[in-house]
Amino acid sequence: MQPYDWPGLGRVLEPHWVCTHAVEPLWSLPLAPADFPLPVRRHDAAQVDRQAEAGPWAFPA
Repeated sequence: MQPYDWPGLGRVLEPHWVCTHAVEPLWSLPLAPADFPLPVRRHDAAQVDRQAEAGPWAFPA
């Protein structure tokens, strides 16, 4: 992931583990949202930004 600028925070660098060569998976397990015991929560990034801007010290409320 490339670094990006976050208003009010500055430059954000999100570290990730990287392998420089191809690897064979040891095992694979197909999953679907129905396999999880609770509903998969999704969010709207624009709504999260609005809530964070409205109350940065109380977010998430």
